[in-house]
Amino acid sequence: MGFRTVFIKNGATLRVKLDNLEVVKEGDVFVIPLIDIESVILEGEDTSISSRILAKFAQYHIELIVCDSKYLPTGVFLGLGQYHRSAKRAMWQSNWTVEQKEIAWTVIILQKISNQISFSETAKIDGNRIIAMKKLRDNLQLGDKTNREGHVAKVYF
Repeated sequence: MGFRTVFIKNGATLRVKLDNLEVVKEGDVFVIPLIDIESVILEGEDTSISSRILAKFAQYHIELIVCDSKYLPTGVFLGLGQYHRSAKRAMWQSNWTVEQKEIAWTVIILQKISNQISFSETAKIDGNRIIAMKKLRDNLQLGDKTNREGHVAKVYF
């Protein structure tokens, strides 16, 4: 079962090569093993895919979400017999309360900030910057209403 969500923006060409997804965009080629992919999101209107890719996505239980030019989801491709898992997860998440969404977002932001602090300590970055990041982390509010993530990023970078 995959764990990656792959976002593809305008102008890319997708191919399958040796059970890998090849994404070709502006001359660059990115290769991702199909077994690692949980879902692919196509944003914009200029991405090319083939029926062979769709068949491989179904074989590997990869969900494909297609968005329009305004980046809003307009369709989902799921292989036969696998719709229940992705659909149940999507339904479950769409029924979350605002508080549950804010809690989830807070946990994600807290982990992101903690990772930045941990890396800064490992890399022996200026101690004053680490102290500042820890103070900002300690003032994190539910849903990051005061944008601690952005302030920590400013100090981190």
